[in-house]
Amino acid sequence: RSSDLLLGVKEGTILISRTGTIGLVTIVTADRDGFLVDDNVMRIVPKRNIDRGVIFTFLRSSVGQQLLESLAYGAVQNIIKGFQLESIQIPQLSPDLTLEISNKIESLVGSKAKPTRYLRPPSPKFRSPTTFRIK
Repeated sequence: RSSDLLLGVKEGTILISRTGTIGLVTIVTADRDGFLVDDNVMRIVPKRNIDRGVIFTFLRSSVGQQLLESLAYGAVQNIIKGFQLESIQIPQLSPDLTLEISNKIESLVGSKAKPTRYLRPPSPKFRSPTTFRIK
């Protein structure tokens, strides 16, 4: 059923494209809370909110991107599975640095201001008001 493929996302959820152009990483901002994405996007909800900024920043880094690309497999179209994503080791930072990164990312997530260099702007090619597409 197509309704099973579409799931709403919550503010602060980290999204990663998992098929085709794999490894695009973004985060759901306050103005995108409740938007729908299909199953071509993996969702990461950290166990501890303070870790969200570190996970997001690491996956967007060149090292994180190389790790995501190294997980891809497929003869026709590349894909990443959830169990593969779980195998990525996120660096453990000092509590002060973790808090600093977390605060910066949280301030961006909660704002409805113009996207910054940390967040990708929303795609202008929305199919409907309830569709969020990673570009």
